[in-house]
Amino acid sequence: MTTDFFCAAQARAAQEDPIGTASVHQIYVLSEFAPPWTEDAFASRSVPANWRAAVEEGRRARLVAVRPLLIYNGALQQLGRTRVILLHLPKGPATGYDRRECLLREAEDVAPLVREYLSRPPGDCERTTAGPRDLLVCTHGSHDKCCARYGYPFFREAQALVSELGLRNVRLWQTTHFGGHRFAPTLIDFPSGRYYGNLDRRALASILTRSGDIGDLKAVYRGWGILPGVAQVLERELLLLHGWNWLDNEVHCERIEGNPERSRYCIELAYRRPNGGTGRYRAQLVADPERTRQLRGSCNNPQAFTYTKYGVEQLERLL
Repeated sequence: MTTDFFCAAQARAAQEDPIGTASVHQIYVLSEFAPPWTEDAFASRSVPANWRAAVEEGRRARLVAVRPLLIYNGALQQLGRTRVILLHLPKGPATGYDRRECLLREAEDVAPLVREYLSRPPGDCERTTAGPRDLLVCTHGSHDKCCARYGYPFFREAQALVSELGLRNVRLWQTTHFGGHRFAPTLIDFPSGRYYGNLDRRALASILTRSGDIGDLKAVYRGWGILPGVAQVLERELLLLHGWNWLDNEVHCERIEGNPERSRYCIELAYRRPNGGTGRYRAQLVADPERTRQLRGSCNNPQAFTYTKYGVEQLERLL
């Protein structure tokens, strides 16, 4: 394995389409613990033993619906407090995640708080569906070196951009691995739960201000994490069709039917506008061999994987 290989450089050279690669989780648990982070982030020195044990217990139980991440921004840290942000996807059509945020006096209080939250929402946390808008940039270089090479410089650039734009309701966080480092720098936009990759300053400015050519999102939009992967492909098509106002809609995947070879899917997405208007789209997604790529998924794994890409066909509005 060569030391000069970078999976993100490989994916860009191959012009891999990032859509459909957003992870799908019902709950995110963001806990504030400072780097440096080890390859297994929860084994890091800053993470208390009881929180590390709780995360490992969740892994053994395969709680894929719950995604714990570490976050950090020295400028936002409050002395003697540990921040926990809890994001929960509501049932049915949604624009994103409900959120709760807590500031704890002891780092060891994170594990019992999360256990209580997963059994029933705690009453002492602020609950809001609105801002602040939390942008998580993966800088977990010990997990994959692309997130150090591309992620951390982009995090610093993103901080400067948010300041220049005067966006007081936007917070930037370094975060641990959440998948897709071959698209580094990669980002999750909460509370919406939309994933982006291959980012640069211009693309981020467009995302933050919802301005510019909507078509430019095609190269950086990984998908909306509230939808299954193949449904993310159709959702991007609708975003490009409707423009920036599409981001205000509640969306729900009503139907996915695929053949055994996973080469074709029939998908229906329903949406509701802020004014109450509703609609539904149906489309066929067909595997596109010309856009499908065989690539290494990370810098550390020499094995190449096939990443099937789909085209949208027979798009029709039902309502």
